[in-house]
Amino acid sequence: RLESSVQSFEDSMRRTIDKITDLENRIAAWKQYAKDNPEYSAGGLFGLVDEDDEEAREAFEVTAVGYQMAHLRLDDWLVDLRKDKQQLHALYLAAKDVDADRDAKLHCLKTFLRERHENPATDKTGKANAKVLIFTAYADTARYLYENLNEWAKSELGIESGLVVGSGKNGATWGDTEFNAILTNFSPVSKNRSALKNLSDEKELDLLIATDCISEGQNLQDCGTVVNYDVHWNPVRLIQRFGRVDRLGSLHHEIQMVNFWPTDDLNRYINLKHRVEARMALVDLAGTSQDNPLSDQTQQLIESDLSFRDQQLLKLRDKTPDIEELDGGVSLSEFTLDDFIADLMMFLETRSEELLRTPPGIFAVTESGAGAPEGIIWCLKRRDAAPKPRPAKNNGGRGMVSRFAPYYLIYVRSDGTVALSFNDDKRLLSTLRAISKGKLEPSDDLCRAWDNRIQNGEDMREVIASLEAATKEIAGGAKTSALASLASGGKLDSSVVKIDESLDGWDLISWFIML
Repeated sequence: RLESSVQSFEDSMRRTIDKITDLENRIAAWKQYAKDNPEYSAGGLFGLVDEDDEEAREAFEVTAVGYQMAHLRLDDWLVDLRKDKQQLHALYLAAKDVDADRDAKLHCLKTFLRERHENPATDKTGKANAKVLIFTAYADTARYLYENLNEWAKSELGIESGLVVGSGKNGATWGDTEFNAILTNFSPVSKNRSALKNLSDEKELDLLIATDCISEGQNLQDCGTVVNYDVHWNPVRLIQRFGRVDRLGSLHHEIQMVNFWPTDDLNRYINLKHRVEARMALVDLAGTSQDNPLSDQTQQLIESDLSFRDQQLLKLRDKTPDIEELDGGVSLSEFTLDDFIADLMMFLETRSEELLRTPPGIFAVTESGAGAPEGIIWCLKRRDAAPKPRPAKNNGGRGMVSRFAPYYLIYVRSDGTVALSFNDDKRLLSTLRAISKGKLEPSDDLCRAWDNRIQNGEDMREVIASLEAATKEIAGGAKTSALASLASGGKLDSSVVKIDESLDGWDLISWFIML
């Protein structure tokens, strides 16, 4: 929070102090009640879940349990709470003294915006374009920036500003303050504002301050500059932000990403290994008080993930990502499925009825080739799980539970080895798109070759072996991912650990054969 803005840090300190005060009052009230009612020896279920603190909620998931007041060392706890409160209050006062006039980071942003406005880039239409999209991870920081930039930008630069946050009130110095209206007024060409009767085309917003609530699924390519006012530790978030403007139909010859790094020594910032090890120690102490229960394989998986993220953050310090370039086998640009979602929506507009009539188990046959070895791409569904929203925690094809669960895509070679596992969904979909593009009718020759290979369905040993390899890979990979999630501060998803690798636990949705 401090790396984001002093205001965000101040708000955190104030809220934490208020929570401690509330804890003290609740403990005092319970102690008085217990004193007045000596026969009362238990009860007072005391939950410790903080709905506003994502990290605390992940590290201490106690919603289903809670604690009995009578079982806690309340006097000792009160001593520690008062000590915490005293130290936090000192931090709060220090942060409170840093107002907007003393905020060097805010002044740096104003200097950049002024230079951008005075020296605007010329887009492909020959028009000067100085639009800037500012991202921050926290709504507190977004509001703080808007409050201190909107009037300044209007009076000093002559531009209109907007604010979009996931929760709370949006804002705009001109036009409607509804979510979509703000985005449309900021990017009127890509949003086709001229076709909308309810929005005026009199003005535009040239400065937009937003949280990650718009980091996916929005077309804002009228803008040519993205500013990351705080740098998320996971570089995937930065790519998703940049993807709002780095899109087909961009009006710009060049697109710029500006990162406000929290320190000149970036290696210190991205040294997340100690943080993960601390989380693992918490798991040990809270669970068994014994040695680390996680396997060496899982720890190697975590270290591999961190190394991958570290390398990408270091690269982002010097250059913006090439969306079309696969760097080192896996690019962070591979983590967004926007293009496939757009394809799907277009398909549903014209052929949704056809899709609904398609029976399960349908298959197709095509030629194998470069990047697509002989084998089968399976689309399977778990029988014992219902669909539920799941955040995409992709990190380069390592340690991720399928974001399509309970549906799984997996590519198995003809020799039974896995070519692309279920957590490499972007490359799986890219492979399907590449080998299917332009092919609207089945190949009679390939279908006959496949029928001969399986003796018209009488010899399905190769198919069953491939299917068994797929379900085994999904079950094993999902369990490893679940343990890795637990080690990095998440909670254990018991439904993942119980994935059945036998064929009885799966429905076949479709399969795609490469000969």
